[in-house]
Amino acid sequence: MTENTAPTVSTDKIVEDLRILARDAEALLSATAGAADSKLDDLRSRLSTAVHNARGTCEKLQGKAAEQIRRGLHETDQTVRAHPWESVGVAFGIGVVVGILLSRR
Repeated sequence: MTENTAPTVSTDKIVEDLRILARDAEALLSATAGAADSKLDDLRSRLSTAVHNARGTCEKLQGKAAEQIRRGLHETDQTVRAHPWESVGVAFGIGVVVGILLSRR
């Protein structure tokens, strides 16, 4: 059995990194707007396209994460409604364990 040693990155972290990248890239585009170099114009155009694509990816990731959360909440709700007394028992058990752990401090 192989072990996956790659670090896991949350969707929130990716979204935040994309937002920072887009913000910094937009600042760079604004700062170089007055320059009249053709190579710089090409780079500015490519960077603008990349920022636009990053924003789209960010929005898609947020939508996907929100949908997964909604789906998880729905499934949890269905499970609790199907097994109300078991859910109360599990919640009680978790409360007792947390209470014991907190009382030790």
